[in-house]
Formats: sequence, structure tokens, C-alpha cells
Amino acid sequence: MKGNGPFAGSFVELHEVGADGHAAAPEMIPVQAPARSGTPILVIAAGPFAYAAASAQAVRIARRHTGGALRLAVVEIEDGPVAPDETHRGELEAAFDAVVAVTRGRRRQLVSRLLRTILRRDGQDQPVGCDWDDVSHILGTSRGAAVRFGCGHATGGTRASLAALEAIRQADSRGPGLRAAHGVCVGIRAASTTIGGSEIKEAIHLVRARVHPRAAITMSIGSESALEDGAFEVDIFAFGQFDAAELARQGTGADDALPDQAADPEAPGQGKEALRDPLYGAARSLVIRSQRASISLVQRHLRIGYGHACRLLESMEGDILSAPGEDGKRTVLVPGQTPQHSWRP
Repeated sequence: MKGNGPFAGSFVELHEVGADGHAAAPEMIPVQAPARSGTPILVIAAGPFAYAAASAQAVRIARRHTGGALRLAVVEIEDGPVAPDETHRGELEAAFDAVVAVTRGRRRQLVSRLLRTILRRDGQDQPVGCDWDDVSHILGTSRGAAVRFGCGHATGGTRASLAALEAIRQADSRGPGLRAAHGVCVGIRAASTTIGGSEIKEAIHLVRARVHPRAAITMSIGSESALEDGAFEVDIFAFGQFDAAELARQGTGADDALPDQAADPEAPGQGKEALRDPLYGAARSLVIRSQRASISLVQRHLRIGYGHACRLLESMEGDILSAPGEDGKRTVLVPGQTPQHSWRP
């Protein structure tokens, strides 16, 4: 391991477990986080935990690290991102702070993306990194939380919104998804020297429009030399229970509903085409935050054309906007909201 100054000695301990339960010597991955006397800050056990021997080994690994390290199980599955066999799922959830499932062949990629999203790797060009205390709070909020993840990649003029929307789509592909998460970690990467502040805000606004208002959000931003020129990536890791009971417990109501789901498709000015627009939620949140029904504001923040911005505002009539007055201006009908998230720009 390597490290300097106050970050010397911080590392992630990665255990690769086979189907027969065999675990090789763990890999020690140096990271920049407050050192804890040579002990890991995060322990990851990865393997095909639908097998009893592998699951038992994972539980043993978790039980050896009860002195403050956070523990994550990465379950390798055969066909699609689903939970491990119910026989072993309860054991994993009881032993680990969080459990994530990933298809075979993507395990290493997922671990790499997770680490660069929640931790600053030694030597990594990451000008803004997640605060480890915030990440610790998210992972430790409820034992056995499930993890939903999404990874978006795009190039071109609208690359930030396209990458964010793809990551959101993947994370939301099963059940309530981001809406039920108690914490979300967002990683933003672009090719060296090509990342801009407006693009960062664009991606974050889209994510914030999808999560519950009380969910904690952390963010890391950095450049990635391996990306092709002009590329933009967004990684989302959402931690929560992700079932109907949890969603009901959070008390989601009309005012808390996702922006792009809050409207009644049959209400005036809110046709189905508006609800299908992937930027509707972001535009709605922008109007509420700014308390302005401004076409140019929507254009500028979402990087869309005049006509598209007009249609988005028109679709909000009867939802959060009044009909145009004699001067042509609309009134915002809901008060501004101050998000209570933990990420720091």
C-alpha cells in the first residue's frame, strides 16, 4: 500500500470468493480517506453467493471485520441483476451493511466504478470527492441495504443529460428504484480537461429530480484519461430497501412524487407526451427551485431548443404553473424547495 500524510494507510480490502468457498489472499486497494490504524475502512466480499459454501465464507469474512469497517457483499449472478437465492439472502443482509448483485463478468468493473464513486483512489485525478463520513452514514443507515446501480456514457452536445438519464434508467429499471433509496452516491467523469461546471449541475439536477427529498446525496467529480475525447460518464449507486413497504414508510405523497410522475396524464396541459419527455422532471424541479417560469432559464440549464423549452413549460400548466396572465407570464404555484442533501460542490 502507498499513501502520504494524514491519508497514509487507508485501504479497501477486497476478497474474491469462489463457488466452493475458497477465498484467496485479499487485495488491498489504497485510497485517500482518514487512516484507521492499518485497518480497512471498507471490506468487500465478491463471489457467487447463491452457492452455500461461498455465502458461508462471505459471512465469515464480514464477521471478522466488526471494528468499524463498512462491509459490502457483491453477489455474482448468472442471468440479470437480481437478488441472491432467498436461502442465503437473509444471512448476507444480516452480516453486511449493503448487498449488490451483478451479472457474471461485470463484477470487477462494478467494484472499480463503486470505489471511484465513493472513494478517492491514490493517484486519481478527482478534484471533488465524496466525504467519507457522508458515505459511511449512507452505507451504515440500515443493515443489509440493497444497492441499485446505473452507469451512463455519452458524447456530444447533450452528453451530460444523456449520460445521467441512462444511469438513472438503469438504476430505476426494477421496482421503485431511486425513489426508495435512503442515500445515493453519484460519480461524474469526463475525458481530461473537458468537464464543465454547467454539465456537472445538469447531471446532478437530473439525479436530484428522481430521488426522495429526504435522501442523502454524495458526489465525486474527476477526469478519466481512459475515456475517449469528449466522453462523459455518470455512475449512480443507490442504497435502500427497495420494496413497497419501505416506499410506504417514507410517506411518499402527491407533493413528494417524482417530478415526471406527479402529473395526472388526463389533466389539462399534461398529456402523455409530456410525461414521456425525459427532461420533464429536471425542468419541473428547476422551475420550483428558481421560482421562475422562464423559457431562457430552461433552455440554458437543460441545453435544449426554444421550442422544446416552451413545450416543457406549457406541460406544467395546472401542475406547478398557472395559465399565462395578460402579460404572458405564468405564476409558480408551489413554494421553492431547499434540498437537504449532503453533497458539497
